[in-house]
Amino acid sequence: MLVAFTGCKRPAKTPEDVVRRYVWLAQGRSVRGYAARYGLLSTDSKKIASRDEYLEFYKPKPQADSSFAVIESMSTVPGDQAHPSYRRVRLVVHQRTDTLRSPQVWYFTTVNENGTWRVTWMQSILSRADEFYDKGMYEEAIAQYDKALELDPYSAQAYSERAWCYDRKANLARDDEKQNLVGLIESNARKALALEPENPDLYNTLALVFTQQQLPELRIECYRKAIALPYCPGWKKRSLYANLVSCYLAMERWTQAKACADSALAIDSTDAFALFVRGNVEFLQHRYKQAGSFYDRVFETDWENQLDKQNQVQLLSSAALSEFMLQDNDAALTHVLKALEISPGDKSAQELYRFVKLKSK
Repeated sequence: MLVAFTGCKRPAKTPEDVVRRYVWLAQGRSVRGYAARYGLLSTDSKKIASRDEYLEFYKPKPQADSSFAVIESMSTVPGDQAHPSYRRVRLVVHQRTDTLRSPQVWYFTTVNENGTWRVTWMQSILSRADEFYDKGMYEEAIAQYDKALELDPYSAQAYSERAWCYDRKANLARDDEKQNLVGLIESNARKALALEPENPDLYNTLALVFTQQQLPELRIECYRKAIALPYCPGWKKRSLYANLVSCYLAMERWTQAKACADSALAIDSTDAFALFVRGNVEFLQHRYKQAGSFYDRVFETDWENQLDKQNQVQLLSSAALSEFMLQDNDAALTHVLKALEISPGDKSAQELYRFVKLKSK
């Protein structure tokens, strides 16, 4: 159903009321609508962002466009005695422009301020945390996620992303430190899943635990559960299928790896990561010509923006080795130099560079 907007002057007497208004005011992405949305935020939310900062975050348009979210259903999640002034609201929505009507689930946390319900908002904190994470400053990122959870104790996103920080710390930790960090990954991932059990991203987060514990079967189960969720859109399924490929490759289950890679490419044949892992299926079976054809297709995409730094280096190194095995030393040298340009300290790329140079003489 399309939920009608009934104005925003009177106080919101129910959590559903304030969320309905908040969603409605985003329709068309107009400056006027987002300015009115700011008035529905909680007092603490307004302390972390001014009205101008809020508008800058969303960058709404002076004139409304055609974007429109249709609310199919809305319900209030049962309250929590630990936080009696908070209520969470669950929405099932689809975009008006989505002809397939692929449903999505949105959660909002509201807080009662003197009888009026208001929306909590801390996206500026989460964005700051993401910046720290991207720079490898995991302790600083964790501190921001802690701050976000003080404002909204029901943020599955904050719990999930804090788990990713602990995962990165575990990758760098000594063996005697790793067990505690893996426990923190799991506790945060499970808290996130308990809050939003229909969110496929959170199964991806839980899979980090089983990666650390070297339990590929349980990691595979996480990805399969996420794909089977009714609210898992195609682009997320594509990513999950690609993650499954890596699991099956590590277990040398080539047929299943190929099937999952093909499933990802059936959803989007131009996705850089899906093409990359499909190439890896061939590469690890020493079929270098076939692998190179998929790597070449990756280079035709916007791969430098679609792949993270680690995958970029792995792609370039794999392409270089495939080319070297096919006696195309010039192409191999070009790609391995590009890998070293991205990550000069990468030991595997350094070794490959020396090997290619030696054989090219």
